[in-house]
Amino acid sequence: MGIAVLGPLTIEGEWKNLARRDRIVLAALAVHPGEVVSAGVLADVLWGERPPASAAKVIQGCVVRLRKLLGSHSIETSPDGYRLTVPHDQLDTQRFERAVGRAGVLLADGDAERAAVVLADVLTLWRGTPFEEVAEWDTARIELARLTELRHVAEELYVESSLRSGGQKGVLAKAQALTAEAPLRERRWALLATAQYQTGRQGEALETLRRLRVVLDRELGLDPSPEIDALEQAILRQDPALLGPAALPEPSASCPYQGLKPYDVDDAELFFGRDTEVAAGLRKLSDRSVLAVVGPSGCGKSSLIRAGVAATLQRDGGRIVTITPGLHPMQALAAALPGEGQLPTLVVDQCEEVFSLCQDVTERQAFLARLNDHATSAPLILSLRADRLADIASHPGFARSLEDGLHLLTGMSDVELRSAITEPARLASLVVEPGLVDLLVGEVAGRPGALPLMSHVLAETWQRREGRTLTVAGYRASGGIQGAVAQSAEQVYAQLTPEQRPLFRALLLRLVTPGPDGEPVRSRLPRRTVVTGPESDMLIDLLVGARLVTSDDGVVELAHEALARAWPRLRSWLDDDLEGQRIFHHLTQVADSWDSLERPESELYRGVRLAKAMQWRDEARPDLTDTEREFLAASERLSVAELRAAEEQARHQIRVNRRLRTALGTAAFLLVGALIAGFLAAGQAKRADRQAFAAGQAAVVADAGRAGAKAVVETDIDTSLLLAIAAVRMNDSPESRSNLLAAIAKHPQLTRSIVTEQVDSYGLEVSSDGRRAFIFAASGHVLSYDLTTGTPVASYKPPNRSGGADHLDFLDPMALSPGDRELAVGTPPPTNEPVVLLDPATLKPTGRRLPGLTKAPARATHVGYSHDGRSLVAVIQYYGNGVTNDFSSGAVFIWDVSPGRAPSVRRIVPLAAASVQDAVLSPAGDRFYLSKPASAYDVATGKQLWSRPEFVFTQADVAPDGKTLLFIGEARDTSGPDYDDVLLLNAATGATVRRLEGQGANPLNARFSHDGKSLAWVGADYRVTVWDTATGAPLEDIPISERDTLTAAFGPRDDKLYTSAGDSALRSWDLTGSNRLLSEQTAPPGFAYGCRFIAPGGRRYFRLLNFDAAYLDPGVPAGVFVDTATGKLVRFDASDLGDTTNSCGTWNPGGDRFAIGNVAGTVFVEDARTGRQLAKRKVTAAKIQDLDYSGRDGSRLVVGDASGLATLLDAGTLRPVSKPVQVGGPIAWLSASPDNRSAFLVIGGRSISDRLDVPSDRWALVDLVAGRVVRRGTFPMRVPSIVAFAPDGTRVAVGSEKGEVLIVDPATGENIATPRIVHQGWVNGIAFSPDSSLLVSSGWDGGIGLFDGKTAALLGTIMTPNQQLVTADFLPDGRTVAIAAYDDGVYHWDTRLAHTIEMACRMAGRDLTAAEWKENFGERPYRKTC
Repeated sequence: MGIAVLGPLTIEGEWKNLARRDRIVLAALAVHPGEVVSAGVLADVLWGERPPASAAKVIQGCVVRLRKLLGSHSIETSPDGYRLTVPHDQLDTQRFERAVGRAGVLLADGDAERAAVVLADVLTLWRGTPFEEVAEWDTARIELARLTELRHVAEELYVESSLRSGGQKGVLAKAQALTAEAPLRERRWALLATAQYQTGRQGEALETLRRLRVVLDRELGLDPSPEIDALEQAILRQDPALLGPAALPEPSASCPYQGLKPYDVDDAELFFGRDTEVAAGLRKLSDRSVLAVVGPSGCGKSSLIRAGVAATLQRDGGRIVTITPGLHPMQALAAALPGEGQLPTLVVDQCEEVFSLCQDVTERQAFLARLNDHATSAPLILSLRADRLADIASHPGFARSLEDGLHLLTGMSDVELRSAITEPARLASLVVEPGLVDLLVGEVAGRPGALPLMSHVLAETWQRREGRTLTVAGYRASGGIQGAVAQSAEQVYAQLTPEQRPLFRALLLRLVTPGPDGEPVRSRLPRRTVVTGPESDMLIDLLVGARLVTSDDGVVELAHEALARAWPRLRSWLDDDLEGQRIFHHLTQVADSWDSLERPESELYRGVRLAKAMQWRDEARPDLTDTEREFLAASERLSVAELRAAEEQARHQIRVNRRLRTALGTAAFLLVGALIAGFLAAGQAKRADRQAFAAGQAAVVADAGRAGAKAVVETDIDTSLLLAIAAVRMNDSPESRSNLLAAIAKHPQLTRSIVTEQVDSYGLEVSSDGRRAFIFAASGHVLSYDLTTGTPVASYKPPNRSGGADHLDFLDPMALSPGDRELAVGTPPPTNEPVVLLDPATLKPTGRRLPGLTKAPARATHVGYSHDGRSLVAVIQYYGNGVTNDFSSGAVFIWDVSPGRAPSVRRIVPLAAASVQDAVLSPAGDRFYLSKPASAYDVATGKQLWSRPEFVFTQADVAPDGKTLLFIGEARDTSGPDYDDVLLLNAATGATVRRLEGQGANPLNARFSHDGKSLAWVGADYRVTVWDTATGAPLEDIPISERDTLTAAFGPRDDKLYTSAGDSALRSWDLTGSNRLLSEQTAPPGFAYGCRFIAPGGRRYFRLLNFDAAYLDPGVPAGVFVDTATGKLVRFDASDLGDTTNSCGTWNPGGDRFAIGNVAGTVFVEDARTGRQLAKRKVTAAKIQDLDYSGRDGSRLVVGDASGLATLLDAGTLRPVSKPVQVGGPIAWLSASPDNRSAFLVIGGRSISDRLDVPSDRWALVDLVAGRVVRRGTFPMRVPSIVAFAPDGTRVAVGSEKGEVLIVDPATGENIATPRIVHQGWVNGIAFSPDSSLLVSSGWDGGIGLFDGKTAALLGTIMTPNQQLVTADFLPDGRTVAIAAYDDGVYHWDTRLAHTIEMACRMAGRDLTAAEWKENFGERPYRKTC
């Protein structure tokens, strides 16, 4: 909060509506900042010699109001008065004085131009006469005189600096004005004469000195100083020393650095440092007509191919066309290349977008084929991120074209970096301060991905230049290499209003797509699909102006992916809701497709996908385009219409049945005795009964569907689960099962809930044996519950006190001693016994009273034990007036509470201020730590050991080993962007260990686990985040989504986290992953590309890394078999595999052997138990595309190759047992029938030649023993990605690269159901249960789909925790699915409905009430849900 007194007093450039007395007090304190001004002096300044009797109170009120405006620590109270303690840079007098001193140093060092810039800038701080508010105060008049003299000196220094840097013409008028303003200051006359001489006015210079003699003689009777005489003589003899330096060329008004944007063809004159790489690229292009520049993100690939290679070709007369592939690379290519005539040099920048953004595999293949074609006729230049090299393996023709033209780009050398820094500055007539180049080179060297950050920080340093000089100070002010991008982005963010910030967040998230491993990938989007209104249009312009976003040719994109990596706020937005981002980007694509197809109903969302999208929309409140909003609205209308139609049909049927029954009754009455009529009536009555039953069933289905859909979007945990359970009990259908899984998936860590009394929970403790929990309510009420039975045990209600109040702050007024000996609780204020010791078993006072407390009304804000249980600490605040919340004083009390003797006082430390803060004890009780400010004290002596006054928090905790402290709840009056963070400090020294950056808003409290390896943080947004204290990485994010208050505590073994909120529930959350519906068997160490293939029975899985980059990476692939139960690795020699088949390989039915094929037509069989190679044989001349074991015993092996041959082999010898069958096209995928003779083949999809791709929508059923094709057909899907025969041989399941799943009857060729989109991205695995009754699919999105194996009805989907690529198969029990993720996590899913309902009931912890039942099911008879 800046204070300006060099003119009328203002705060942050405004008057701030300060009252007159407040202005006077602030001005008086600002005269000598940092020095104490007594209340008496302030009274004299305010009222003169007759201050009122209430002067002290009035002054105190002024200070209180000023603190509210400036911050609570801006004015410090001391016994002698008040002291202004704002930082130096927040008071303009101190900034002015420091800047004048700095300018003098610069001038003395010969840097006159920078001195002039500094002085010109700082002189603008003067806006009038300082301290006008206290003009009659002698102290202020003295300070005013001092500052005025300093201003005169600064003005003279400015003129001198300008003359010494060649700026004499620009400063001549200023020198004349200064001389006229103060004619008795000789120095001004000398400066004026020098300026006149340097501008060629020698006579005027001599006349100026003559006039000086006259003025001094007339006014003072003095002669000029010897310096004036010497100047006059120098002018007369035309001394060359008087001539100023020649003026340098005016620096360019444009920044010579590109920032995050790459250098383009037109920026070649500013592109330096890559001469060697440009020459190498041109040689390679000349030799082979293809140049593929590969390197990590940020190493300068785009700049090299554009401003280096392409610009050189263009200067030599070549024609250049540049594209980036984007979502639709074929469209980009068609728009860029001419339809006829000579082909230009084609530059494909960011070629990785073909794999990361383009989801249409057919278009991808066509694009790469076109690039191959182009390279045969004209030069092809492309850039590719190194981590995308593996994606090229599935396109061998394109890969071979690139192989010879591959150029690996590394980081710049020191010499190249210096050139890239200094040469653009030289061309722009700029000067780089000595030391800045060394500083930049030192920070960037060895970091090839830091070049865009270097360019950006140079652009930001240019913005902060002093004249023509790029300075070290400007570099540091920009945030440096590490922080410049984040600082620039934060500056843009800070300019926004609170209403604009959600739009800004949504805009940036549109421009970043989560990749397969969660890493951000830049999106290039048409501006029309990004702009949601005038506000977003303005925000794009703001980002473009800050060089963070580019907008060219109607396309908007981030200037560089480095923004997503280097700006913590954007990265946290991405990490907050990865699944939400995938929903967002899927919605964008589907809505655009729906709009382009003239909005058919068939493209709209339905069922669970609609429910998830609506829930995400309601919770995230994204800024959607009109098309996206209309798409969701149309989907919602269609869903409601379909539901109402079903309900109306049910009601109509009931009405028909009632009329029919009435008619039948009348007929029976009139036709009594008519036998035939009686028979007819009876028959009609039976039909009416059947119709009534059907109508009732329809109503049940409708009620269940409505409850299940509501469960998916309901935010209350219990209600969501119970509605889903009720729906599946009413109508066990694929939809109701899917809704139940979706309700559980919203809170996957939840294992149990216990119904409690409804209280505002402000404290939670769990006993050391894990059997009991204690809840502290805001009223001081303490409740205990048995965690085994879920029943209440005891309660404590403190005695009523008049004027008592709830604990309205987020405090910590309860602690359980180690060993559960006693429970210390704070009682409701005001009281003279603020801390009471209770028996944990009965919650009755133990009778052990804590000594040392006064009888004044007080409260305890925080209590806590040392880890040895011998000491107790409490922060006590006393009430100033006895009844209100005016806390006039406070103290930290530390007692010895060792068992077997009465408590005694160890130390009482008065608090310097009565602010709420935490106090915690070291494990041994020899130190205590305060949170406001963060500081440490010795208990024995009370001596302060260290203090961090810049850190002011409300909550603290100490790690069990006593080495680390955590602080949370940073005080708002000193808060910055780190308010949502947890701060970790070294307990011994106070040094910062790390900040854990905020995942949510307004942190309330945090505590370490019992082993200190993790900590749990509770946020005001009702989320609990569990962190790894060693790495600072978040381990679990638990959204509670409940109301009022929230507290959390670890279980004694740290395997559970307990929470208590204001919803009458005590909940248990699993932290190990092993007690969830998707139970973790092996913890995931981390993601790596390669093959994962789980074995039948789920006992182990196959893993082969780097197999798909073998043609570029000569390193040995890493092959291993992993035991899913123990994680034990069995390695095998993969050195001779070469380039393996894209299908990874196949397990034999027993799960102990694994077969792999390669491009040379060789099959390898490995023993998964020992890692020994059992067989190896070349079985075909063409590339093996896929292979599969046949028969329940695995005695046969079917191999399909790229030439279209399917061969049946003996699995032991790998010799053919029959003649191959030619199917007329390359075999993309296959599955062997259990009959030991047949196979189902997918034809096409792979490359026939390097120039032609074949659609893969054909299939064939072949009899390999008879040597014939039994049946052919086509798929209603474009790109199948995997197939699997059912164990009973009656069905074949097919998955596609679009996430579709289909079941085909191989006997008839009929599709059992239409393809259903289950996954976002390709289907990676598909398998039937041993009895063929169930089918499981696994996908690129980390999802698992469960189907009815006979009808193909979807029974539900579930997501793996990290949403990584997965593969899955059934265990032998036929109900449990084993899942292997590509981060090497292994999970089990018990798919039984009874198991799922049982788990959901434990999670809910209660049943639907009668009122809840009636609200959701009307008059339907009540049924217990759990």
